[in-house]
Amino acid sequence: MKYVYLLLLCCVLTACSNVEESQLHADITATSKEAIENSQDLAAAYANAYESASPLQLFFKEHQTKATFVGEGNEFASFSEETVWLTDHIVQTSIDNGGFFIYSIYRITDEAIELVYEGITEPTMTVGDIAKLPVIELYLALPIEQGTSFGAWTITDVNSTVDTPFKRFTDVIEVMKETDDTKSYRYFAPGFGLIKQVESLNLDENSIEISSTLEEISYK
Repeated sequence: MKYVYLLLLCCVLTACSNVEESQLHADITATSKEAIENSQDLAAAYANAYESASPLQLFFKEHQTKATFVGEGNEFASFSEETVWLTDHIVQTSIDNGGFFIYSIYRITDEAIELVYEGITEPTMTVGDIAKLPVIELYLALPIEQGTSFGAWTITDVNSTVDTPFKRFTDVIEVMKETDDTKSYRYFAPGFGLIKQVESLNLDENSIEISSTLEEISYK
């Protein structure tokens, strides 16, 4: 894929050689749920970008967006997530849960999304530095099909329907990680990335569920 910076990319986050940046920028300036759902121009931009994107580029949000997640089960389950594309294959997110910030950097390869940085200190590394970082864990991996495993995670569904305060998502990817007393789920929607996450804990006959669900996306 052509190596370009993603300062004007749409929600599917790809530098498309056959999509004009000016048109793409015009199509993605929606600032409300109604505009996103009703804009035919935006839908056309998505369709064009989907055709040119690599599969894994679809699982992050647009450059310079702020997503709000509503939480249940824990005071820190609600959070905001800001997304910045540093290049067409490096993405930085910052999460503010009201208690602290968590910064993460991901590398997108032909086979997987690699988490290469996670910490409470905002990174100041160059793209060259990021390229040399070791992999902490795989965030998502091909093929996107039921049964694919990467690290401790397994894709358990590729056709889920997930209702959120933001909208109803179909064809959602569900991934799951299980330990002795915990099941963790992440839900990814093409063009939006993470839309929900759930932690189910079984502790001494008590069951606790902590969830974070996409509520809103704002565009800068």
